[in-house]
Order: sequence, then structure tokens, then C-alpha cells
Amino acid sequence: MAHSNLSMNEVVHEGVHTLPTAQLDRNSFVPLYHQLYELLRAQLESGVYQPGDKLPTEAEFCELYGISQITIRQSLNMLVDAGLIDRRKGKGTFVTKPAITSVLRPVFSIAEDMRQRGLTHRAELLDSGTAPVSQHTARALNVAVGDEVVYVSLLHYADGEPLCVERASILHSACPNLLQHDVVNEPLMETLRREYDVVLTRAGQTVWAQQAGEEYALLLQTAPEDPLLVVERIVYSQHNQPVEFSRIFYRGDRYALQFELG
Repeated sequence: MAHSNLSMNEVVHEGVHTLPTAQLDRNSFVPLYHQLYELLRAQLESGVYQPGDKLPTEAEFCELYGISQITIRQSLNMLVDAGLIDRRKGKGTFVTKPAITSVLRPVFSIAEDMRQRGLTHRAELLDSGTAPVSQHTARALNVAVGDEVVYVSLLHYADGEPLCVERASILHSACPNLLQHDVVNEPLMETLRREYDVVLTRAGQTVWAQQAGEEYALLLQTAPEDPLLVVERIVYSQHNQPVEFSRIFYRGDRYALQFELG
């Protein structure tokens, strides 16, 4: 068979539909692992495999392309780094779903953010109540340690899949009896505006990454070592008073932030 980067054949390996194959050019100055990376990336981005589909094993790739397992692993590692595939221990390698991208600006309602993206949103209440404020939260809300806050923890779903855990603390003095209202299905900003004449106008936020750990891995259906994107936010009222302090723990493979400069 003549070697050509353009000749492709669809392969069925032991009944499993695999990516179309193309011959790699062993005379090229481009390393084989990079050729395979570009080839697989083009096939994945063109929709040959759909998000959630399982890819062949490393051994199957070796048979398909006639190259070493080390070379295959280099190519797959590059695809993992590019966010196109995901390796799940004991399960295999899968095509990732496109990340939900958010421009880095204050978004006071996760539900509204999802709706604007055409995604179906629902939330599940994990915990709620009132409690004395901790030192870190007191500093964020500019109140004394021990002042009372209302806390609400929600698990948010996008198109039926867990997306993030939201843990919010709201000044009890600004919204007494808040928990008598629907904090699950109605955005907090709407309840504050309608019931307490508190209008959320701006927010400051900090973003970092951390491993999921056991608790968030269970809630978000990911692995404990997988990354989370954490957004810590202080939201201010129309009187420039901090009203809400929250941390939102997003699945790192399903959510991304986009920066706008200038």
C-alpha cells in the first residue's frame, strides 16, 4: 500500500468502530507522535467521534498504526493536555464534552448563565441554615466574627450532568427569613430584589484550581484527583455593601473562563 497522509480507511476492530486511519509518513521530519496527535485531533474535532465516545486502547492503536505504545502514549497525552480526551482509570479513554465557557465577569445567577447558553439547568439543595460567621467570611462581608449568616449549598446540573457546587453565605440582617423562600428554583438575586429591596450591582472574584478530593468527586461525578475550577466571589448591593460571599466549585473538564482585555 502506498504511504499517504490523505488515504483513510474506516476500521472495525473486534466489532468496535474506531477512528478512520491514515498512514503516517515515516520519512517526514515531523515526529510520529506529533503526526498521530494532529491526525487524531483533526478526526476528533471533525466529529468522527462524539463527546462521551470511548477510544481504542493503546494496544489497539499500536495495531492500527504500526507504532510503539510509547509513541501512542505521547500522542494521547497531548490530546489530554489539549482537553480533547479524558482518561478514566479502569474504564478507558473517552472524548470529552466541550467546556462551558464563561467570560470573566460577575454572573450573579448560575441558572441564568446556563439558560443564556441554551443549557437545561436544575439545582439540588445540599444544605441550608443559619450559623455564626467564620473569620474568613466575616472579613469578606465586613462584619464581626460571630454575626449570623444564612448559608445555602446547591448542586447545579447543566443538561442533566453535575456542573458545580455553590456554597453561599448571605448576611442574615439583610434578608431575614430568607429560607422561607424558594432558594433552589429561584435565583437568589431575584428573591433579594423582590422581597428585601436589595439589588446586586457588582462583584469581586478570585479564581484558582484545586483537586476535587473525595467530597466534591462524589458530588460532581469525577475522580478525587481531577481538577476543579474554584470561583470565590463577594457580591455587593446598590449601597456598596457586601451582601453575599460564595465559593463555586466547577468541574474543570466542563467549565472554562474567558478573559476580555481592553
